[in-house]
Amino acid sequence: MPRPRPRRALVAAALLLALTALLLTPALAAPQLNIPGIGTVNLPGSGSKPTATASESPSATATPTATSASSSMPSSSGTATATSTTSKPKPTVVDKCPGGRCKVDGRGSQECIWLEKSKACSAFTGLYIPTNISSYFEMRLPAKRSYLVPELKNATDLDDQFNGEKSYAFMQKYVGEYMVNIAGCQMPDQRWYKTWFCLDLLDFYSQKGDPCSQNSKFSVCASTLDARAASLQFDISNATLCPVGQSGRDQAAKHITFLNTTSYRGTDTSCISGEDNENNASVNQLCGYFSEAAACSHDCKSLNDSVRGKCAQYLAEAKAQSTQAASSSACDPNDKSCEAGSSKTIPIIIGSVVGVLVLGALVVLWRIRKRNADNAAKAATMARTENVAPPPAPANIAPPAPVAPAPQPFVPQPVAYPAQPQLPQPAVGGGAEYQQPLMGGPAAAAAAAAAGAGAFAATQQQSSPTSPVPNVIPMPPPAGGEAETERTVTVVKLAFAPSSEDELALSPGDLVTIHNRYSDGWARGSRHPRIGENAPTTGYFPLMVTENVEPRTPPTRFESLSRRN
Repeated sequence: MPRPRPRRALVAAALLLALTALLLTPALAAPQLNIPGIGTVNLPGSGSKPTATASESPSATATPTATSASSSMPSSSGTATATSTTSKPKPTVVDKCPGGRCKVDGRGSQECIWLEKSKACSAFTGLYIPTNISSYFEMRLPAKRSYLVPELKNATDLDDQFNGEKSYAFMQKYVGEYMVNIAGCQMPDQRWYKTWFCLDLLDFYSQKGDPCSQNSKFSVCASTLDARAASLQFDISNATLCPVGQSGRDQAAKHITFLNTTSYRGTDTSCISGEDNENNASVNQLCGYFSEAAACSHDCKSLNDSVRGKCAQYLAEAKAQSTQAASSSACDPNDKSCEAGSSKTIPIIIGSVVGVLVLGALVVLWRIRKRNADNAAKAATMARTENVAPPPAPANIAPPAPVAPAPQPFVPQPVAYPAQPQLPQPAVGGGAEYQQPLMGGPAAAAAAAAAGAGAFAATQQQSSPTSPVPNVIPMPPPAGGEAETERTVTVVKLAFAPSSEDELALSPGDLVTIHNRYSDGWARGSRHPRIGENAPTTGYFPLMVTENVEPRTPPTRFESLSRRN
């Protein structure tokens, strides 16, 4: 057996010692050890760190090389050199959504609310909801005015749902009603209420297909959901806390089944626990119960002394609030059925609206009647003073039914030529037709009749002293044309200006003998001669100028047009 070589063992031990020293201490100026066959290496010593002088400071063109002590290698001469060590600066992480409301890549062009920025859903990392969550409350609290919940300007606005000072804090103010709609009972001792709210909110908008929440991947720890289900089962089994009957218990059973079987249950380390999401250790721990009263009634072990010392007060306040809510008849302004503080507000509003509509209808009707009356009066005035008749309506089109205008007194207009007493002639039937009421009212009719009778008495002798209408020789029928059907003598009350060559011009006071009447309101007759005329004039004219009717536009001719000579 060869003998061991002490020299080689000594060299190996020295080398191991040198390497150990290099690993444990930084490369500083230290005593050196010359190892045969290897070279000179630095050894740890009491030497001080080298200091840099002004001439040794890095210039703008110098590029310092930072290496660690463990990376020092022997130089070509066999001497290991030490270099200075510098640390890299830590990168600055920029929060791209500091307020919790921003656009999220892959979730559309709209802004979303980042849940983990809120206190209510702080453990729901990487999950988002839309900025307008009023539709969620419309589903869960259908009796409330969900549109009163404002759009979320940032993530912390979501926490206002649990701030009782806010009028729209629906999750704080209506806990009982919210749970009645879900589980059939108010559930005063429920646990992990906020965690359930975040889960339900995400599930609602994910099912709805909202870009911010769709395909949300998360799980809530099964232990949290089981604790919530147990607290609900405790309440529903207590007839004092939940006097809801069998229907309410069945509804609660469905909700508890959902908690026990939902796909959001998780058991791995990534699941969201109620303890992490509702951690309020800075104030107190309520063991997951929503209220201090519930935590006190279940003897929560994590309550701090300040809360535990007020448990009697919290329990008394909860009982008083329950009694007040059951007996209160005040109107909640957030209720859709609320009448805004007065039971008569809605009837008053309805009555006011109906009254306004009726008044508006009356005003419109009055204006229509007034306009029609003004148009009719204007047309009659123009016909009397300017002998201009309104243009006739198209033939073969029935005129619309006129709206009865308000009664207007008839004002006689002066005639453009001297009054000429005419010889009124008796009608074929004894002159009864001549005694029609005169147009323009009783006073105007009496004046016109008196004027006609006086003029006739001054020029002719009456054939029948006892007859109220003077007897005159009827006008002979015109030669040719349509056969005569009557001979009625009447007095013209309104002026008529012809618009066609076969129409007869008439003035107030003229006597005409009617030969034919037509269904369109026109007549064919002969006007008795005026001063300077030797023969009667025959033509068509509207009967309205001789009848006791309100002034209006002459009717449209249609039948009389087909009877022209």
